[in-house]
Amino acid sequence: EDDYYERKNMIDDDIKPTAQLKPGLFIQDSKRQQQGSGKADAIEEIMRLAEEKQIRTSYVDKGQLNTLCGNRPHQGFVLRCGGLEFKQLDRLPSPSELGAKLWLVLDEVVDPQNFGALLRSAYFLGGRYSSDDDRSIGVLVCKKNSAPLSPIVSASSSGALELSTVYSTNNLPRTLNAAREEGWRIMGAAAEAPTDMFGETGEPVVCH
Repeated sequence: EDDYYERKNMIDDDIKPTAQLKPGLFIQDSKRQQQGSGKADAIEEIMRLAEEKQIRTSYVDKGQLNTLCGNRPHQGFVLRCGGLEFKQLDRLPSPSELGAKLWLVLDEVVDPQNFGALLRSAYFLGGRYSSDDDRSIGVLVCKKNSAPLSPIVSASSSGALELSTVYSTNNLPRTLNAAREEGWRIMGAAAEAPTDMFGETGEPVVCH
């Protein structure tokens, strides 16, 4: 099933790294007049990337764009592309191996806007690297208890979703138990917890 991404930053990020796009960049008619103006830089960059990736572009009216993206804000651009999928991960590499040194593990985060905000924070704090081995923060979710990777998640992540690898596991408790045996320290946070982080006096966690 195709997804429709409707904001300039999301579209810019989507076009750059992926090979799974299906042709379809829809642009609002009024953007024609903006080419050559002070607002043209972002438009021309998106058009250049679309041409480079051989993505067909079409100028349409605002009503058609509204229909394509379900009346969400679109800034005059809507990109039709293949949906994103989680990458399966059943075992966290041990802390001594290459890869992320800190993992953000999410369970039952089903609200797409909350999910996107968490991805944005993870990317800012350590997920923005050229390869999985260079990341300092990884993201793992329980596949059956997570919001899917959707345009709403992407918008809430400010495009971080397209620049990140989000892993999933079918059995989160088993994966975390195995991670503990590999040497990981597991720390949990939940709204219903009896104590808060400021009441903890244990050994601090140092993140490099």
